[in-house]
Amino acid sequence: MRLYPELVQVCIQATTKDAAGGNKSNGAETVLETVKVNISERMLKRTDETGKLVFNKIFDFELWVNPAYTLTVAHYFRYKSGVLKINALKLDERNIKYHVSTEGIQ
Repeated sequence: MRLYPELVQVCIQATTKDAAGGNKSNGAETVLETVKVNISERMLKRTDETGKLVFNKIFDFELWVNPAYTLTVAHYFRYKSGVLKINALKLDERNIKYHVSTEGIQ
């Protein structure tokens, strides 16, 4: 597991309601903030749909709570040249930091 400081952008994509009442992305991205976080990287073993063993890269980091927005799994992170989707999100016991786990760069 490596730990290194990196800049990430906290983003969310705007959605509109579709005819069925569900949410549909309209493609407009909003960057809420750019922050430096200490990222740890690990590999996760799993089997895919065909039964083949595959490895997924998991990125874990902590992010200070920003009172301007509430972080949810609808948010994502721009990191280097890709997008990190949130897998797990947990607020610490003092409600000042998020523990974030993301999978892969897409």
